[in-house]
Formats: sequence, structure tokens, C-alpha cells
Amino acid sequence: MNKPIKVSLICILTALISVNALTVSAQTINKSVKSSKPAPQKKFSFAGIWGWEKDDEKTNFSLKMEKKGTNLIGTYCYVTDNGEKADCHDNDTNVSFTVPYPTGNTFTAVFTPGISTAVGEVKITFDGKYLNWEITKEPSSTFLAPKKARLIKGKVE
Repeated sequence: MNKPIKVSLICILTALISVNALTVSAQTINKSVKSSKPAPQKKFSFAGIWGWEKDDEKTNFSLKMEKKGTNLIGTYCYVTDNGEKADCHDNDTNVSFTVPYPTGNTFTAVFTPGISTAVGEVKITFDGKYLNWEITKEPSSTFLAPKKARLIKGKVE
């Protein structure tokens, strides 16, 4: 009668070892799943100086935006004809637009050119790499800012 008990003990021990091995494997898998979470995304910020992708020696467009409290303040400067014509705001109190700080990657702002008091409307969108500037309503008087521009953060000439 000793043989069936030995076989049963061997079966029980083998089963316990198998269960223990499965538990260890499951814990290892759980750890690797937890550690394979993607790194948290760096939060995007509109704040900074953005420069026109197509600046050349004759034309330059830049947009400076900064967060002040709950608002985003924007000031643009457009220079053309080798510096002969400019549409810029000359100090921090004379800004192009002020909007509540956007929660997404797109916002619309009413803007004032640096060379007139008429207002226009611009849609600004961040596409993951570029800031896209598109005037959706032109000011009723003189302005020089481009109707569309693709800007790169930190590119200032």
C-alpha cells in the first residue's frame, strides 16, 4: 500500500510545483505589463516664440505668446521689403491678442494689427510639430500679416 501513497504524494508535489511556477510566471507577466506603460506625454504649451518656416532675407514673421494668469497673450511681428515695411507691436503693453488659455490644440482670437486699430480674426492650430496661423477674417484697414503661415517654435531670425 505504500506505492499508491508515494505516487499520490509525487503527483501532489508536482501539481504544487506547477501551480507555484504558474504564479511566478503570472507575476512576471504582470510586472512587464505594468512597466510597458507609455511614458507620460509632455504637455504642449503655446507659450514661446514661433518663427515662420519660410523666412528669407526680404520677409520675416514671428509670433510671441506667453501665459499670464489664465490668459494667453500674443504679439506678432511681420517685416517685409528688406525691412521697409513692418506690422509689429513695439512693446509688451501693445499686444496683438489676448484669449483665455486654450485647453486644446486650436483657438481663435480677435487680433489687432500693429499698424491700425481695425480688428481681424485668426485661427491658430498646433498640429504636433507646427503652429498654423490662418486669418479667417481680415481687418477692415491696412495690415501686413500673412493670411496663412506655418511657424516653428524657437525659430527666430
